[in-house]
Amino acid sequence: MTDKTFDKIELPEPPTSAKRVTRKGKKSVAWDADPEILKRLAKVAAMMIEGKYSWEIAETNKCSIATAKRDIKRVREIWKMEALDKLDSLMGDSLATYTRVQAAAWSKAQANPEKADRYLSVILHAQERVDKLSGVGKPETVNVEVSGQVEVKDIDQIRDQRWKQVADSLLIVVRKGE
Repeated sequence: MTDKTFDKIELPEPPTSAKRVTRKGKKSVAWDADPEILKRLAKVAAMMIEGKYSWEIAETNKCSIATAKRDIKRVREIWKMEALDKLDSLMGDSLATYTRVQAAAWSKAQANPEKADRYLSVILHAQERVDKLSGVGKPETVNVEVSGQVEVKDIDQIRDQRWKQVADSLLIVVRKGE
């Protein structure tokens, strides 16, 4: 038996991103930057809105059901990102509005000291809304009352009981089929 020593073992580099894996005959472009895929996703989105099934989407786009399901997942991902962007935008608009209201109320309070209490009330209310939007406000308490008795059961015992029920019904089916 010979003694083999290795100076160096070279392993292939792992792909940096699953999106960028190169396959034979495929381009190395992320799906969200591929115009061909994005065009197909527009069709898929329209079909999803119409309530089409994945097999109908696959048939219409002349692709496999796996590709149709992947496209559906991608459309949902795009919709989710758009919804999050819209929420961020709405929150930013609301925060800017409350900031403008506070600034206007401060200037009116300084101009009319005899009515300052009204303006300070507006300022405080706007600040409460800002705190609530940004999550800095006091957390709301939720009271949960459980009426009756809570029973903790062993899941293994429940599974065993269910399997016995199924086994009994299977025996009845087998006996009838004999």
